[in-house]
Amino acid sequence: MVIVGWDAALANNGLVTIIDNNGLTVAGAGIITTKKNKSQGTFGNIDYINRAFEIGEALKKYILDANADLVVAEVPTTGTQSKVAAMAFGIVYGMIGGGLLTDQQLSSTPFILSQPVLTKTKLCDAKNASKAKIEEAVKELLPNIVEHVGVAKKSQHEHIYDAAGVVLANLNDPIYKAVKNAER
Repeated sequence: MVIVGWDAALANNGLVTIIDNNGLTVAGAGIITTKKNKSQGTFGNIDYINRAFEIGEALKKYILDANADLVVAEVPTTGTQSKVAAMAFGIVYGMIGGGLLTDQQLSSTPFILSQPVLTKTKLCDAKNASKAKIEEAVKELLPNIVEHVGVAKKSQHEHIYDAAGVVLANLNDPIYKAVKNAER
C-alpha cells in the first residue's frame, strides 16, 4: 500500500511517501513552498487564492506520481494564534472540500484528515510535544526517512517529519485499515 502523508499549510507543505508492505518504509519526500506575492497592486485575498491553486496542483501531481492508495493529511486547526495560520486553515479546508476530494483523477483515493494534537499524542504521548520530539519519534519508527529529507532545506525538514508523523498516528484509523485490507 502506498500512503502519502501531507503536512498541510500555506507556505511549507511537507510531503512523504510511505510504503506499507507488512512494515513501513519511506519511499520519497517533498516540499510544496509558496511565497507571498509582494508586488504592488496584488490584493491579499487574490494572492491567497493563487497560492491555494499552486498548492492544489502540486499536491495532486505528487499524489498521482506516487500512485497513492491513501492520503493522510495533518490539517491546521481552528485554534490558531495568527491571521496567517487562520487563513491557512481556511485555504486548506476549502481546497480539500472543494477540489481535491472532488477531482476526477483523485476521486478514488481516500483521504484521512487529522489534527496535530493526534500526531503529538499518538507519537509522543503529549498534546504539546515539540517539533524535535516529533522528529525523534518519526526517526525511531521510520529510520530511513533521513535518506529523504534532503530534498528540502534544513529549515523545512520539520514539515516532512510532520507529514510522516500524521501517517504513523493514523495507522489504526478505520479508513487506513479498510484500504490496507482491500490491498490484500
